[in-house]
Amino acid sequence: AVVYSVTAVLYPKMTTELAEGNKEGYKSTLTGGIDSFVFLFLPATVGMVLVRNPLLNLISGYGKMTAQDIDTAGIILALYSCAFVSIALKELLDRAFFADKQTKIPAVCGFITVITNIIFSQIAIRFIGAYGIPLAYTLSSFSACGFLLIKMRGKIGAYGKDSVKNLIVSAISALCMGVVVWLVNGFMPVIDGIIGRVINLGVPVLAGVIVYAVCSIIFKNPIAMKVIKRGQ
Repeated sequence: AVVYSVTAVLYPKMTTELAEGNKEGYKSTLTGGIDSFVFLFLPATVGMVLVRNPLLNLISGYGKMTAQDIDTAGIILALYSCAFVSIALKELLDRAFFADKQTKIPAVCGFITVITNIIFSQIAIRFIGAYGIPLAYTLSSFSACGFLLIKMRGKIGAYGKDSVKNLIVSAISALCMGVVVWLVNGFMPVIDGIIGRVINLGVPVLAGVIVYAVCSIIFKNPIAMKVIKRGQ
């Protein structure tokens, strides 16, 4: 929902900028979207991987799923979660090509996604069984995202020159967040009942959000700085 909401705003903006011949504005909008998605979905990936079991306990832990079932589902969820960033960027880049009336490249990308997913699935299932399906999905989404990033660079030239720096800053913040969430998870007692499950999930999530926000401000992540300025 977040991806489609953001791209719904950025797509007409990029379309207008290209229609007006504002290529630099188009690049800036695209770069801003890339940085925003990395800022949002990188910590979401780390968080989901770390709180997957408390989340599944809250949703399904009512006696119908065993602890082994939750562990298995948690691994599958974690593997799918690793594709958050690549899926978001693929959707944004698709819209960026559509804004320039370029439909062939996204279509080719869709074909590549399907083919690589089939290939990766056939290989991964032989080694890790059912876990190979979400792993293949994640790998194919990264392949598709990489293909679109390369094609976009070939089309409009260099763009997002600060995005690598922003990625590093977001990654460091997400790493700090992950350490704190992991520690909080380790010290949290297992509390029975629906309220206990909410607490076991809510406390690590809240701690992670606070740590990521603080680290983003300390490291002066551009997206966090923009949010602060707009709130003043």
